[in-house]
Amino acid sequence: MVLFSSFDSHCHLAQNFSEEHISALLSSNPYLHCLSVSTTLEDIQITQILSQKYHQQVFPAYGLHPWFLPNDMHQSEILIEQLNTVLRKEHSDMTAIGEIGLDFHPRISVNHDVQIYVFQQQLAFAAEYELPVSIHAVKSHPEVIKQLKAFPQVKGVIHGFYGSSELALSYTRLGFKLGVGPALFRNPEHNKLVQTVKSLHPEFFFYETDYPNTEILGIHSPADVLHVMQKVAELRNEPLESLHTLYRQQIGTLFHVKI
Repeated sequence: MVLFSSFDSHCHLAQNFSEEHISALLSSNPYLHCLSVSTTLEDIQITQILSQKYHQQVFPAYGLHPWFLPNDMHQSEILIEQLNTVLRKEHSDMTAIGEIGLDFHPRISVNHDVQIYVFQQQLAFAAEYELPVSIHAVKSHPEVIKQLKAFPQVKGVIHGFYGSSELALSYTRLGFKLGVGPALFRNPEHNKLVQTVKSLHPEFFFYETDYPNTEILGIHSPADVLHVMQKVAELRNEPLESLHTLYRQQIGTLFHVKI
C-alpha cells in the first residue's frame, strides 16, 4: 500500500505494454508517479499515449537506447533526424530525454562509434531543449563522463548506478544524480552500491525500479520504489520520511515535477 506519494525515476511502462495492465497498475496506486523512459521510436509512441492519458501520474522521457541502435552510421543519422522531429514537436510536454547512453559490454554488438555519435546527438538535444537526461552506462563510464563534460549544462540521473563511492563522486561533481534501484538487493556482503549509499549524502539519490526488468529481484510494480527507499533508510539508519521529503525536493528541482 502506498502511504504517501512516490516517484519511480526510471521505469518502462511501454515495455510489454497492455492498456488493461497499465490501467490497473496506476488506478490501484493513485499516489504513484513514474518517469516512463523510452528506448526506440516505437516506444516513444506508446509512452506519449500513456502520458497523455495518465498525465498526472506518467511523465514521459523520449530517447534511443544503445542496445537498439542500427549497427550502421548512416542509418543512425537517419534515426537521429527522426528523433529530432519528434522532440521538436513534443519537447514542451516532455519531462526528460532517456533512456540514452553507452553500453560497451562485449555482448552488445552495436559499434562503439555509432553509440557515441547517437549519445552525443541526444545530449545536444537535451542542451537545446533544456531537458534532463536518464543515462544508461555499462562498462563505459570513462567515455560517458568525457561526453558529459562536453555538455556541462546538461544534468540528469545515472540510471541503475552500481559503482563505488569514487565513481559516484565523478558523476555528482558534474551535477548528476545516482539512480538507486533493485541492484541494492544483490549480494549485500559484496555490494559496492551498499557502501556508496552509506557514504554519500542522500541528496544525490534518485530512486527507481527499472520495471518490468527487475522482477527477479522482487520488484513487481513501479510502486515498489518504496521498497528501495526503505532499504536506503535502513542502511543509513534514517527515517523514511526524511528521505522522502528530500527526494520530493530533488524531483522538483531536476524534473520540474510536483508530487
